[in-house]
Amino acid sequence: MHSKIYQISKKELTRDEYLTSSDFDEVNISDFADYTDDIDEDEEEDAIKRLDCTLRGVFTREGRVLTYQGADAFVSDWISGIKSRVAQMNPDTLKNWMEMWKMKQLFEDTHREANERFSFDGSCTDAEPLGDFIREVYINAKPGDKFYIGGIVDFHI
Repeated sequence: MHSKIYQISKKELTRDEYLTSSDFDEVNISDFADYTDDIDEDEEEDAIKRLDCTLRGVFTREGRVLTYQGADAFVSDWISGIKSRVAQMNPDTLKNWMEMWKMKQLFEDTHREANERFSFDGSCTDAEPLGDFIREVYINAKPGDKFYIGGIVDFHI
């Protein structure tokens, strides 16, 4: 399965500063991907449109500018999902690898089950799951803060 790594920055980036597949090596991606690849402009535009769905309710987007709206509703839904999954836990679910993997994914990727990764604010060697990105923004940003979409890299799981 293919997905994307999005470079998100607090400052506007030039094309020369955009993340590319060469910024990653096997050590950086081995926990979530087989390889990375650059994308063309058409695929980039489609990826930006898909990002709207992943970040709906948390950000609005105009071009490559994301405006943080707040994440209280997103976080509440995420916590509800975690509580619901925990309430279903029993000794048998601990023996079921798939159930435990789903629990892990709920903490890392949130309730949206997004496969996208985020290289946030200058870290061109990391690609964090949605949950880590949302937590970082939720803790450190305030509504109205602007963020910028830089490079977008394809990866294969």
